[in-house]
Amino acid sequence: MGSDVHVVSPDVTVQQVWDTSGRTGTPAFLVGTPERLIGIVSAQQLAAAIESGRPAEPIATLLGAEMVHAHLDHPSETVLERLAQSAGVLPIVSRDDAQRVLGVVTFPQIMRFMRARRAANGATSFEHATTSVSRASQIQPGP
Repeated sequence: MGSDVHVVSPDVTVQQVWDTSGRTGTPAFLVGTPERLIGIVSAQQLAAAIESGRPAEPIATLLGAEMVHAHLDHPSETVLERLAQSAGVLPIVSRDDAQRVLGVVTFPQIMRFMRARRAANGATSFEHATTSVSRASQIQPGP
């Protein structure tokens, strides 16, 4: 989980966030403040708003009713499932206050974690790791 959380003010215009997304390649933006998350806007939503002639609108106008999030105590399977449902940025929020952002999880962070884990386990490549699993599954029990 990354703890360097960037949150966009709800009053910032669609155009301003769109311009930032082009420079950073960010797939989605958290909207609100670190203490009060009010939603997430995806790059696809931004593109649609720009194409429909709404660049001067506040970013808050693009927010939907639902916001996918996770908590620190969620198992990794739940976090991965919710990340897949998100726009590429999954906020990790306080269990006591679901609007307070503690960090975020992104696909690149998951990939870095998996690479580091694989390296720590001695696998030098994905192919090597899967080949080892495949060979182990072919071992037959003795008589």
